[in-house]
Amino acid sequence: ETELAPLQQQIIKLYTRLAEVFDCDYKTLMDKSIMANLVPFRSPNWNDLPNRSAALEFSHQLWSDVLKQARVKVIICMSIVVFYELDKILRGLGNTSVSEESKSESTGWGRTKYQIEKYMADDKSILLIRIPHLSRYKLFNSEKCTKAIDDIMAEIKQHMERFLS
Repeated sequence: ETELAPLQQQIIKLYTRLAEVFDCDYKTLMDKSIMANLVPFRSPNWNDLPNRSAALEFSHQLWSDVLKQARVKVIICMSIVVFYELDKILRGLGNTSVSEESKSESTGWGRTKYQIEKYMADDKSILLIRIPHLSRYKLFNSEKCTKAIDDIMAEIKQHMERFLS
């Protein structure tokens, strides 16, 4: 079996924790999830992306269409740029932020934070969670990050229980 890249290892650890919340196997959960880049164009990094504004505009429309049709309950994203783009998309689709349930807390890794925003539209609610990019911050390997990860999982579990009740 081939050795997994560090980011792949972190994603599996993330899904393993999520699978505990959803009471299933992590591979099953991965099969039922959408995993994608906000901007589906290859670039070594954000600053070197050619035609960045056109790429972002295309991506904004693409994800608006996806999120309009998908019954998404939880979105986990990596990076602040993606978080604010998804925030704009969700608001553009008529979702309102529930500011009293917003949260920005330390991950336990240096000065990095995770962020949680909750949105409501009609009788639906969506949780948007931002974590630092797992290719750079191996949160799931650090004991200092255990509390933050436990808190994030508890938020997701509470959110999902509201759906099921």
